[in-house]
Amino acid sequence: MLEDGGFVTSEQVDGKRIYTITDAGREMLANRAADPDDDAGEARSHELRHAAMESLRKLAEAAANARGADDATIEKVRTVLDRARKEIYGILASDET
Repeated sequence: MLEDGGFVTSEQVDGKRIYTITDAGREMLANRAADPDDDAGEARSHELRHAAMESLRKLAEAAANARGADDATIEKVRTVLDRARKEIYGILASDET
């Protein structure tokens, strides 16, 4: 993507790909370095999204463990999952306003 954007060039040397930053790439880096708080905010956002996906994975794993349970237990699990889904949609809806 950086190469497509003109920020780096690359060439094959002795079986290795060598990248060289262009003037446009240097300018992009200079602009990013001018606002370090922006990078921190992006990093924090990425961490939060990763943590949310990890929580989703754990939830799915817990729900999958109900496979061998009796009908009453499966119904309780389904109720919890439905409630969580509705709460998430409620959060997302209130965040859009």
